[in-house]
Amino acid sequence: MDDAIAAAVVLVAQAGVAALCYVTTRRAARGQLGPNGFLGIRTPATRASPEAWRRGHEAAMLYVRYMPWTAGGCAVLGVVGWILAGPAAALTVGLVGLASAVFLVLFAAVFAQLAAKDVR
Repeated sequence: MDDAIAAAVVLVAQAGVAALCYVTTRRAARGQLGPNGFLGIRTPATRASPEAWRRGHEAAMLYVRYMPWTAGGCAVLGVVGWILAGPAAALTVGLVGLASAVFLVLFAAVFAQLAAKDVR
């Protein structure tokens, strides 16, 4: 795959992942998205009850709220890197953005699990 195409795909993917995680977690924290088998932080504790689901996602927002900012920052840095150093720089920034999204989601899941356990 050409570096330019790979960079564009990764930059768009990291923005999409951040948006999906943020919107899903926010909706679940507000009670607009109940426990389900497809979206949200699905651990045994968060799926135990609707209240555990909501509380877990409220706790997860501590980390997930930064995802749009990291995605936006990576998108800007990716474009600047592309202009100044070429598509390989943009690809690197996009991969860092994806790695930061994984990091934030893992921490969010840990906090969601702990908060949901307190509901029981």
